[in-house]
Amino acid sequence: MVDQSGHSWSQPDWKKLRHAYGSAEDLPELLEELDPDPESFVWNELWGRVCHQYSTFSASPYVLPYLLAAARGWEPEARVMPLPLAGGIVAAPETNLEGFTGVVEELGLLTRSILDNANLGSQERVYVVQAMMAFAGDRVWGHALDRLNDGRFLAACPTCRTQLYVVIGDDASCYVEDRVRRGEERRSVVTPVAPETLDGTGLALYTLCRASADPAVGTSICQLFGRATCPNCSQGFDVSEAVAAFENP
Repeated sequence: MVDQSGHSWSQPDWKKLRHAYGSAEDLPELLEELDPDPESFVWNELWGRVCHQYSTFSASPYVLPYLLAAARGWEPEARVMPLPLAGGIVAAPETNLEGFTGVVEELGLLTRSILDNANLGSQERVYVVQAMMAFAGDRVWGHALDRLNDGRFLAACPTCRTQLYVVIGDDASCYVEDRVRRGEERRSVVTPVAPETLDGTGLALYTLCRASADPAVGTSICQLFGRATCPNCSQGFDVSEAVAAFENP
């Protein structure tokens, strides 16, 4: 396989590789159908096979060079489909990336270029920023950041380890479901940080995501890096740390 930049990769023995539904021998045909149209059937088919519910398989990393080659050849706004799929594969903890370091680095550079130059909507930008975090080796925000788009995160209290549900948006809150009295919830309020106090990863995500000119995304980042009190043990915690505690138990 040779892409438009002259990079070449050897073809794997697809019959010896597996995806979510069995033998990966059907992947070459699918990869030939890669299409910049986000409504193309190929995207659901590929996600379902190589990044099924964010789980990956022996065939999954071998798809990365094809996604890179496709993204290189398309307009920046059309790259929203291949790059998040590549990011999902890279972020999955079970993915074996041995031999794919160079491909991941090139995906990261391409993604950064798109964020700097493409005209992306707020939801698309979140997906691409998540991919960039995955390519940079951040398996928390490289996996969980897209939940900004529906405003719901899973978390774990850093003190008592209770599973928490964090709602980001107009009614920013943290809650735990009462398993004894079903249907009841114990909640606490999420207090956002001020944008000027963000630093490190929080500042980077705020800057990159808010570049879509949607102020609501910036507000969501401030809530995500804000504070809450665990409804179970009454201990205060950083929301971002609780999300990380769930992602990396």
